Amino acid sequence: MDASSSRPGKRSVSAMREVNPSGWISDDNVRERFLGLRMFNKFVKHETIELSLFCYEKFAFPEKLWFQGLDTFAQLKGDCYPELVEVFYNNVKEVDRNIHSRVKGVEIVINNDTWLKIASLKDEGRLSHQLDCLQNKRTMKPEMFKNCMRYRERYRKKKRFLFKWLDKEDKIIVFIIGHILLPGRPNLIKLTPKDVYLLNAIMRRIPTNWVVAFKWHILDVGINNWHRLPYGVKKLTCSKANLIGKATLTCIGLKRTTSGWIFSDELNSAKGKETLVDSDSDQDFPPSKSNASKRINTLKKSLTTLHEKMDEIFKHCVDISTSSKESKREDVDEVSEESFTESSESE
Repeated sequence: MDASSSRPGKRSVSAMREVNPSGWISDDNVRERFLGLRMFNKFVKHETIELSLFCYEKFAFPEKLWFQGLDTFAQLKGDCYPELVEVFYNNVKEVDRNIHSRVKGVEIVINNDTWLKIASLKDEGRLSHQLDCLQNKRTMKPEMFKNCMRYRERYRKKKRFLFKWLDKEDKIIVFIIGHILLPGRPNLIKLTPKDVYLLNAIMRRIPTNWVVAFKWHILDVGINNWHRLPYGVKKLTCSKANLIGKATLTCIGLKRTTSGWIFSDELNSAKGKETLVDSDSDQDFPPSKSNASKRINTLKKSLTTLHEKMDEIFKHCVDISTSSKESKREDVDEVSEESFTESSESE
C-alpha cells in the first residue's frame, strides 16, 4: 500500500548518515594516529569580539589592536565544522613557509595572500613572540610583566606571571590573546613567556608579524598533538554566546560606573567607604594594620558619643524627678497651712 501510493519516479529519502572522519584519511598510519588522538582532543570554543562596544565604553585597548592590524582577525565570525578542523590539524605541515593540509581530498594552502584577504594581515614586522627578538633581549620578562601589573609590589618570582595581577586594559588584552588570537592553552591562570612578549608588544606599540605568530601556533597545535584544538565549536554557527562582551568584564573583576569601567574595590573607595582588601590579592597580602586601627578609633568615638548621650538622658530624667518631688512638697505644705488656719479660726 505504501509503495503504490508513492509518486512514480520519486525515490524515498534515506536516513542522514553520521559524520565519519575516519573515512576521510586514506593512509593507514595517519588514520590510526588520528583516531587515537581524537579520544583526547577537545575543541576550544570559537570566540569573537566587537571592538565598537569597548570603544563606546571608553576603553583604550581597541586602538592598540587596530595599530597591530588585529581588528579584522579578532572580529571574524562564521560557521565552523569541528570534524573538518580535526582532520585539518592532523594533516597540517609547513611547505615553503606556507601552511598545507588536506581535508576530504581537498588541498588546503594558507599563504600570505590568504592572510591578507581574510584577516587583512601582512607578513611584516618584528617576531615579538620569540625570545631572540631584539626588544625581548633588552628587557627581562619579569620587568615586562611588572609594567602591566596593577600593583608592582605584589609580584612574586615563585608564582611567576599570574593573570589576576594585571591591570584593567592589560587583563582584557591577555584574555583576547588566550581566547581569540592564540587559543588552546589549557592553563589560563598563568601567562606563558610568549603571552608576556605579545602583551608587551601590544601595549608598547611594537609592530609585530602576526602572520608568523599564527603560523607557529597552528603548526605547534598540529605537530605537537595538543589536546585542545583551537577554532572548533560544537555548534556550527558563531552566536552571541561566543562574543566577548560586558559579561567578560564582570568575570575579570570590573564594574561599570558613570565614569567608566573600574575595579570593584576602586568603586567602594570612591564612595568614601573603608578601602577593601583587593579581591585579586592572595595570602601573601593580609589586611594592613592601619585599616584595623582606623576602624578601632572609629568604634571608640562612636562609643564615647553614645555614653555622652546616655549621660544627658539620665541627667534629664533626674532633673524631672527632683522637680516633681519639690512640687509635691510645696503642695503638702500649702495644704497643711490651710488646715491649720481653718482650725485656728474655728476655735
